[in-house]
Amino acid sequence: MAAIKQTKAELLSENEKLKKQIAILKSVKKNRLVTNDKKDYQSEKDYWRIFNEAHDSIIIFEPKEEVILDVNQRTCEIYGYKRSELIGMSLKKISKFVSRGEENIKKTVEKGTYKHFETIHFCKDGSEILLEINASVIKHMGQKAILSINRDITERKKAEVELQKSEERFRRLAENSQDIIYSYKFVPTPGFEYISPAVSKIAGYNPEDYYKDPKLGFSIIHPDEKPKLQILLNGKLPKSPHITRWVHKNGSIVWIEDQFTPIYDSQGNLLAIEGVARDITERKKKDEAISESERKLSTIIDNIPGMTYRCLTDEFWTMKFISKGCKEITGYTQLDLLDNKNLSYEDLIYPDDREMVRREVLRSLDTKKQFELEYRVTKKDGSIRWVWERGVQIEENLGGIPLLEGIIEDITEKKLALEALKEAHDIINKSPAIPFLWKNEEGWPVEYVSENVVDLFEYTAEEFMSGKVSYSKSIHPEDLERV
Repeated sequence: MAAIKQTKAELLSENEKLKKQIAILKSVKKNRLVTNDKKDYQSEKDYWRIFNEAHDSIIIFEPKEEVILDVNQRTCEIYGYKRSELIGMSLKKISKFVSRGEENIKKTVEKGTYKHFETIHFCKDGSEILLEINASVIKHMGQKAILSINRDITERKKAEVELQKSEERFRRLAENSQDIIYSYKFVPTPGFEYISPAVSKIAGYNPEDYYKDPKLGFSIIHPDEKPKLQILLNGKLPKSPHITRWVHKNGSIVWIEDQFTPIYDSQGNLLAIEGVARDITERKKKDEAISESERKLSTIIDNIPGMTYRCLTDEFWTMKFISKGCKEITGYTQLDLLDNKNLSYEDLIYPDDREMVRREVLRSLDTKKQFELEYRVTKKDGSIRWVWERGVQIEENLGGIPLLEGIIEDITEKKLALEALKEAHDIINKSPAIPFLWKNEEGWPVEYVSENVVDLFEYTAEEFMSGKVSYSKSIHPEDLERV
């Protein structure tokens, strides 16, 4: 019974509301402007055309009961209602925050206008739309009303939220990055818009120091880099990335790799630069150490007698590295021989020696041992030179082809001297004379004696030169003092 009474009371209350809304609508209808004045008619026609063609929702409502008096076509499109459904409806039915709405209406009535406040309404399908409201008190059909221009900012707010999230993610990344992330504007007032905390460790200055002093980013540049700075101040940026030096707050030198993006206006004027600056001091030190090591190694290699090389064990002995000594031995430059540019090393080997060289080298590959060879090469001037080569296979390979490293020396003069010495030995050994060379010391130790000494003394040349037999012992005692 109590439930029936409650339902009856609700129906009576709703009925009273409807009566009030009907009364308001009748009042509007009664006060609708009717005129035969063509000028007024045209003004009203223009008003309704603008009203219905507006891109924002426009709702005219009675402020006390919030009964909707009129809406434009855009309102129907946004809310999903027909115009006939909206007229006579209370705004409270489609408002998510009724009490807040009443407060906003009160402010509008008091001030005559209330702009740029936000609220949420419901569409016919139950979805929510976020609105930015500009409300003004007007006279509508002879009675006080509120004209509410409602701009749907749902997508804009979503975009703002996503942008805020993106900015927060960027800031987290920037503030935890080991590199300096920055944004520097040139106009209207030069200065850093943002610089990440990593600058404190890299340059010794805090971000606040850069915000306070717009020139700090330029003043820490190493004096030798000032020409680059002047180019930048003239609006011409160096290529990105570029390497520069900073002077740390403690006076030490910091090497920086700066990668940036310039931002220009439509006339091509530089507005700002955004970029990432990385501390490469340790990398630079390592590069310099490597360069110095390579320089020293190159100096040593270039001063080694002969030429050092690295080559493929292919049919051409293709040179992948060769020292400057190749010029003296072969007459050709490094560029002539590298990668067989003008000729291969195989071309230089004397034709009669090529088969032997290849056989001995390939044998060393099988045994994985060092090899030593003597063979002839043809110089650029056509002369024939003897060379001595020592090499070994290394662990590296190129495209599956084994690599050799080694050294080659010109032994032509030595070879000729040995041949001349051998020829002299043959002449001496066939001669009846026995040449001796001994020191004027006790026992007269022999430094040299020909091999035919054995025919006369029955001691070998080795026994004399090794010290087992001295020249004094070969002389008769009676003649020793005289000799």
